[in-house]
Amino acid sequence: MKSKLFTLAVFITTALCGFAQDKTTLKEAFTKMTDLTNQQEYNALVEVAYPRIFNMVSKEDYIAGIEKKMKGDDYTIYMITTQPSVDYGALQRSETGLFCLINYNIQMKIVPNEKIEAKDQQNEENRFKKLLNTEDVYYNTAENNFDAKNRLLVVAIADESTGNRWTFIDPSSPYANDILDEAVRNALDPNYIPETTTQNNPTINNRKTGVQKLVDEQAAKKAAIYEQTKKKKKQ
Repeated sequence: MKSKLFTLAVFITTALCGFAQDKTTLKEAFTKMTDLTNQQEYNALVEVAYPRIFNMVSKEDYIAGIEKKMKGDDYTIYMITTQPSVDYGALQRSETGLFCLINYNIQMKIVPNEKIEAKDQQNEENRFKKLLNTEDVYYNTAENNFDAKNRLLVVAIADESTGNRWTFIDPSSPYANDILDEAVRNALDPNYIPETTTQNNPTINNRKTGVQKLVDEQAAKKAAIYEQTKKKKKQ
């Protein structure tokens, strides 16, 4: 019994160390992604995007979509390099690997091609608020540009399709719902309520991590041995 408990302890410790390592590599990958974003290196940014998205759209169209948003007919958006405030969620398991929800800040400068007249400033602010999905857009009269801030949510995924390396996808993408695993979609849904019924519910068992499942199995075996011992004593 001691040997089995020791083996279990080693397994759990190894699993936890693996999670810690995954968190380390996640932070490294996230830093690379934000650096490429700030440098506006869109061709390189494709390589850290969740690859399933390219089953829905070509890499060329993906890049063109970003460039179109960042440079319109009458404006150009520049990323401002800052130290972002990052909130890493817990590492969670999907059907095919690991994922993590990450919130972080970005800053941008929007430079119009021509001077914005006073009567148009509010309309232009509202225009860029809608474009960037943020309320933090302010016109800088002295420099004739707009300062913008936003707090974004991104999903980091390491699974079979990525070779278990960390990649990223914007969950507001029109393709996200079609390519994200159910576990990821549930985690993104603020109205989702996890099932908490009996232990024998197959849905619950399928969602357990390997570590938790092993702990449950060991506890069940221990309980069975205890019951057998009680019956023998009665006999």
